[in-house]
Amino acid sequence: MIVRNGADQPIQLRTVKIETEITGTIAHTTTELLFYNPNRRILEGELQFPLADGQTIVAFAMDVDGKLRDAVPVDKPRAQMVFEDITRQNIDPGLLQVTQGNNFKLRVYPLEPEREKRVRIRTIESLPQLGQQRILRLALDFGTTIDHFSLAIRTTAATAPTTLRGGIEGLQFEQVADGQRAFVERPNFKSDQPLELAFDAPVRPSVSVGEHGGKTYFHAEVPVSAVRIPRAAPRVLGVIWDSSGSAASRERAREMAFLDAYLQRARDIEVRLIRLRDRVEPAVSFRITQGNWQALRTAIEATPYDGATNFGAFTADTSIEEYLLVSDGLANFGESSFP
Repeated sequence: MIVRNGADQPIQLRTVKIETEITGTIAHTTTELLFYNPNRRILEGELQFPLADGQTIVAFAMDVDGKLRDAVPVDKPRAQMVFEDITRQNIDPGLLQVTQGNNFKLRVYPLEPEREKRVRIRTIESLPQLGQQRILRLALDFGTTIDHFSLAIRTTAATAPTTLRGGIEGLQFEQVADGQRAFVERPNFKSDQPLELAFDAPVRPSVSVGEHGGKTYFHAEVPVSAVRIPRAAPRVLGVIWDSSGSAASRERAREMAFLDAYLQRARDIEVRLIRLRDRVEPAVSFRITQGNWQALRTAIEATPYDGATNFGAFTADTSIEEYLLVSDGLANFGESSFP
């Protein structure tokens, strides 16, 4: 939580309540956060949080006069305008915005002095598969100690999951009529890593039925065997190299290791290096023979990093069969995105 207006004391995250329900391979997670303003004046707060790949926010609600009020989705410019108009009227608005990648920013005003504010966020995701298992990841590394933390998980899986990372003392699954469930509560909770649980992937078809707005809906899953077939390497590869100022802090060694593995596999290929900042530089072509890409490596290592990032400046070349984008993902110039 980032507090503006030079607060005397930071806003406190007092309570975190997480409930996850897994049906088949679909997980619905509700996260409820309770904040407290210990200062003697009104503040505006900003909560920044990332979602895992594949997670999507489906609902957001905020405490207004003691009741949770659901948000309404609108386009970004209108949302910003409405938020600022309501703020000037000293009425409680909450603004949830997508920033870059799968990151979100929540602005809340006002945070009343010595009062609490409750926020609820609901997400849905298709659990990623790892071998014969499905992986649930819950972000528990809040960066502070939580006065009261609770976690409830229900799943239709026949067997209890195994913990891959970030175990919580007391988190035990028990068999129930329709699967497994677990519940744990902890005072003064703090974690420096997410929780990762591995569930056995469903082996039989499953169907879920529900009602909404007077209509009945169903969701069916039919397990199929995954088949992996090596994909032929392209003859012409485009490497879009983010060369903006913020890109200077990327982990270059890992990027080079990835390119080396890719080009060793491709062996004989033409690579066109395209440096991107607030504008795109002309492509520089390199011929890779038997995986030798030293000339390309030298050119990349000599790249200067400065300026802004404008993804919208890029235009695809139909003669290039595949592109690799190497970037920190932060675009801060121009209104357009990739074509």
